[in-house]
Order: sequence, then C-alpha cells, then structure tokens
Amino acid sequence: MIKLATALVVLGTCFAAPPALLPVPPIQPIQPIQPIQPILPVPQKPVAIITQTNDIQPDGQYTFSFEAEDGTSQEQSGVLKTVEEVPVITVSGKYSYVDSNGSPQTITYIADENGYRPEGDSLPVPPAIPEAILRALQYIEANPYVEKDRK
Repeated sequence: MIKLATALVVLGTCFAAPPALLPVPPIQPIQPIQPIQPILPVPQKPVAIITQTNDIQPDGQYTFSFEAEDGTSQEQSGVLKTVEEVPVITVSGKYSYVDSNGSPQTITYIADENGYRPEGDSLPVPPAIPEAILRALQYIEANPYVEKDRK
C-alpha cells in the first residue's frame, strides 16, 4: 500500500501543472556610450607655426626655436663639453604657453651633468626644511663618520 501511495505521488508530481513562472522584466534598450570630454579643448584646426629656426653645427652645438600662433614657443641650445673625459651635452632653453586659464606661462631650464633644473612661477615650490633637520645636517657635516679599526 505504501508503494502504491508513493507511486501515485511521484506520478502526480510529474503530470501536475508547472508552478507559476516569475514575471520577466521587459528588456531595456542599450544606451549609447557618451564620448569622454577632453580636459582641455581640442583645437579644431592645426596651429600654424609663425617662426622656426634650426641650426646644427659639426662640433655638436645646436640651436632651435619656434613660435606658434596660439602663443606657444620654445627656444633651446646645446653645447658639447667634456666632463671627466666623457663628452656630454649641456642644454639650456625655455618654453612658453598659455594655460587653461588664459595666463601665459614660461619655464626656463638647464640640463647638464647635474640633472634637469627647471624654473618658473607655475612650478610647485617645496616646503622649507625644518629647523631640526637643518641642525642635524649641519652636525653630520661638521662631524663626519670615521670608521674605527675593530680588533
């Protein structure tokens, strides 16, 4: 009798009506991707070069410069010299441009065996060295470490 009841339950579940399906939300159309706006406006036409010079000498010296109609300009010169029997080029120059606020900016620079050293009002300025650090550096300079023989 139990076998018959079990068989009827199994058959009943097989032929029973399927459970109600959950409602399916309607498919939303795909929205087009919006283009990313540039931070600075992109010029619509090429910027014309007003003046340009370029002079390269056989000894390694060179100069070049240009000025564009949008206020951008650059001047640079390089001189070949010898530092500790190694030939290096010392480069100096400046470049100017109009920033996004409409203010003219000029950066002057030197690049040589001591590195790249730019200067300009728009460049960040490091904070002053704290007094305690200055005193420590002065102490270290006045009292260099001398390694003692260990025996």
